[in-house]
Amino acid sequence: MGKVENKANILICDDDALLLRELKELAQSAGYKTTTAHDGVEALALMREEPFDLVVTDLMMPRIDGPTLMARIKELSRTPPKVIAITSYATLDSAVTCLRRGAADFLSKPFAGEEFISTVERVLTADVIPHHAPDWGEIRKSFTLTLRQVEILKAFYLTGKSNAELAEELFVTVHTIKSHLKAAYMKMGVSSRAELLRLLREHSPSS
Repeated sequence: MGKVENKANILICDDDALLLRELKELAQSAGYKTTTAHDGVEALALMREEPFDLVVTDLMMPRIDGPTLMARIKELSRTPPKVIAITSYATLDSAVTCLRRGAADFLSKPFAGEEFISTVERVLTADVIPHHAPDWGEIRKSFTLTLRQVEILKAFYLTGKSNAELAEELFVTVHTIKSHLKAAYMKMGVSSRAELLRLLREHSPSS
């Protein structure tokens, strides 16, 4: 299939030059007009010059990081672009913050080129849904979760903390956190924190 022209205008922001080049090539191969920035300061300058339909940004960057960039994007006079956050296991707490600030989705490193393009396509074609906290009562009922499992899931969603940090916050052992999360994962059909975060987002009220 040939490249489709005149698609959306995308800005990709990452301080990893190699990854930035790879993502730009993937986006251009899919037919998107693609601009790159090496940090949040450069990205903001570009957004002041021209409108973008989508911003794909890493969370850990010098000068202005991803969550701060998202907050600054809302201050632009024009309609803000949709945002996809790039994260890693170590920065899932930042991914949670970005989702609360309006990010449409996130990519967890490492990810394949096919996942990148499919996420871009999905976000660009989906309606913008305001962020709301998950309906924990509905989640508990849908997946037959225990009160303790819901408590741990809610703490993770609100903070993005590690198992050890959650154990300290909830005054339980790390083993307790792991065992309850493992049971919840099985009931919910997920295998990672990234998948869990997406599922919880899907169970947030749309209005």
